[in-house]
Amino acid sequence: MNSIKKNGLYSQRVPMVIILLISFLGSGCGHRLHKSLTYYNGYPKVDFCELMEHKNEVVYTQGAYSGIDEYWSFYSFDKKCKRLNVDLDIPPDINLKPLHEKLLKQVYENYYKIYLIIDAIGKFETGSEVGYGHLGTNNARFTVKEIINIRLIEAKK
Repeated sequence: MNSIKKNGLYSQRVPMVIILLISFLGSGCGHRLHKSLTYYNGYPKVDFCELMEHKNEVVYTQGAYSGIDEYWSFYSFDKKCKRLNVDLDIPPDINLKPLHEKLLKQVYENYYKIYLIIDAIGKFETGSEVGYGHLGTNNARFTVKEIINIRLIEAKK
């Protein structure tokens, strides 16, 4: 140890170890803890797969919307979090743009060949013992406060 101190190696290695430790902690292990959010009209923009970290909060998110008959789900369009199927609850008092109404009607009538990508602000919730949506087929609910955008996508055959 004395030879290391005498040669100055000890004083060079300690700062290097500290720098490496800080770099490691900031690179992937702790990135969720320090992730900074961006905002849309004052609401945090949340990746669909991170909704579970924002229970009972009003957030902005984007997801795919599709279904058949009474079985509809709002889910991650890139399917990163396959187990999160959300009931998209659009209350009757939400003021939908005519184009958004048209696209929703279109997907209900042509569910076998199209789906929607929806950007919306709303409240995410889980915890119902009976599930959400028709016969409780979804494990969470997103109650819409405002629909920002809807895009129609043709399903791949």
